[in-house]
Amino acid sequence: MAQGFRQAQVLLTCVELGILEALKDGATTAGQVAAAIDADTCGTELLLNGAAALGLLDKSTDHFSNIPLVSACLLPDAPGSMARSVQLQAAFYKRWGRLADAVRSGQRLEADRRDEQADDWVRNFVYGLADMAQPVAPFVAEALDLPTGRPLRVIDVGGCHAA
Repeated sequence: MAQGFRQAQVLLTCVELGILEALKDGATTAGQVAAAIDADTCGTELLLNGAAALGLLDKSTDHFSNIPLVSACLLPDAPGSMARSVQLQAAFYKRWGRLADAVRSGQRLEADRRDEQADDWVRNFVYGLADMAQPVAPFVAEALDLPTGRPLRVIDVGGCHAA
């Protein structure tokens, strides 16, 4: 359990840096990916090897490519993409990394306040929640067994995305 953050961080970093997008057109070398994302070649190759070891990428000799599931679910322009949801998890990951400081102080941390001041923080938060809700919303609606044949009024409390 204590080591689970390592696997999560590989995925979160691949999404944050745009590595999966850089691989969307097929097999690419670490140097080409590094150039595309403006990062160090050696560091990029280490991350790509880690992602391949976790099964997120395919590796053939010195070329890397997305596995089909990654292409279907984690590229931002893919229908039903969960990329924004993963970005939201990355934001939560930072907060959870400061949990000990929050417990010690008993207060909301200034670092959390600063994170929320970013221009796109609220938008990314809402889109991340919507991406998580989209796949399950039809099942929730079906489980509710809502009446048919008449208009319904529904209020989205707390989510603000109405998914």
